[in-house]
Amino acid sequence: MGYLLKVILIKLFLFLSSGKLKRVSMKVLFFAQSREIAGCDTQQITPHKVLTQDEFWLALDTLYPGIAALKKTARLARNETYLHADELLSPDDEIAVIPPVSGG
Repeated sequence: MGYLLKVILIKLFLFLSSGKLKRVSMKVLFFAQSREIAGCDTQQITPHKVLTQDEFWLALDTLYPGIAALKKTARLARNETYLHADELLSPDDEIAVIPPVSGG
């Protein structure tokens, strides 16, 4: 997908998510490194449709540049259950962005 097309799709997503129409909010929870990049614990977004996980990451990276770097290592959980690669995200879901953590 070309850069210009990505920019257009992002702007369209943001316009449709702007709240001008009554939309259901998706609650996004950030943990560990994702919280550091986002600068907050939670964020409400209002997608206009069901999202693929790639579309979700693209939307997040628009709001928080650099967060998509976590895509390869972070896990997404929907409504407190880890997602498989092909699962979709509904506008009324609660999504957690969970980077790998270490402890001991």
